[in-house]
Amino acid sequence: MFPLLKKFQASFHSLYPHVQHKMVDCLAAQPLSQCSHMLFYGPCGGLKQEYVYEFIRNHYQIDGFQCTYQTLPLTINSVTYDVSMHSCNYFLQFNPSEHSAYDKHVIADIIKPIVEQPNVFYPRHIVVINNIDQLSSYALMFLRRMIEVLFKEALFIFTANSISSIPDPIKSRCSLIRCPLLTSAQIMQIYHTLETPDDYLEPSILENLINISERNIYNFLIATYTYAITKDINKCALSWETDIKEFFDAIKKTRSSYTAYVKIREFCFKIIHYNEKHASIFNSILKALASKHGADNAKMTKYVSILANADALLSSCTRVNFVYEQMLLQIYGVS
Repeated sequence: MFPLLKKFQASFHSLYPHVQHKMVDCLAAQPLSQCSHMLFYGPCGGLKQEYVYEFIRNHYQIDGFQCTYQTLPLTINSVTYDVSMHSCNYFLQFNPSEHSAYDKHVIADIIKPIVEQPNVFYPRHIVVINNIDQLSSYALMFLRRMIEVLFKEALFIFTANSISSIPDPIKSRCSLIRCPLLTSAQIMQIYHTLETPDDYLEPSILENLINISERNIYNFLIATYTYAITKDINKCALSWETDIKEFFDAIKKTRSSYTAYVKIREFCFKIIHYNEKHASIFNSILKALASKHGADNAKMTKYVSILANADALLSSCTRVNFVYEQMLLQIYGVS
């Protein structure tokens, strides 16, 4: 979907010198058996996840790793749910906040039994748990006790946008690593490293896109792609329409509705996650749809209405996945 974003995520290890974090390097140099738990926190675009991966690479002195995605069954009151997990030889990664109604059970019945089993290759397991600031109070209470009791068995690495809602007993047991937004100069360096010289945008345009994206590197890389393709309406239409169609064709083949919802949420975040300061993304979609439907004003009015109401729908409804799904389905024309 977004070539520069994919390239950035795939080659972050080589880009790390541009955004080097001294605390990450310091922690990676410690023996695994002596490392305290870690909490990476900061706004979206602060590279929390990338810094976690870089810590793991530096600690094991490897250039990369290949993760596999799998779902684990969780049965509660005779109902079975699928819990997603990413794993490789070096760490396990979970996001219990995706299961807000039973996040404590994910920690107690899925993560804890895995961690209690000895790691036959390394002194401790490394368990990455994302978005702990979105966990319920019950899950946080159980998590606090677990990281205390299982310190010798596992190194827990957490990520969060904010630490204000995280209990002090958890924060006191972790090394706190703040991940601020990148500076404009760092973003420029990354852009010129990723992009080919022939495709460089003018400095004034890049500065404007950095300001629009509020120095969020992910939104910036999306915005540069959006800006480039909107120069050519036919290329824009082909890109958006092809990607949207391929996405829904893949979703239709997904057997698990929960897996489909997760994919839809990620897709929305990357393509049409509503933010009035990033209207260029919406404009690109509308131009693509306009190119497809020509002068069909009725359809365009419908699309504009759907996109314009997206923010209101999401802010007034806690069933975010459902709202995302309905919004995309309506644009695609399924419902």
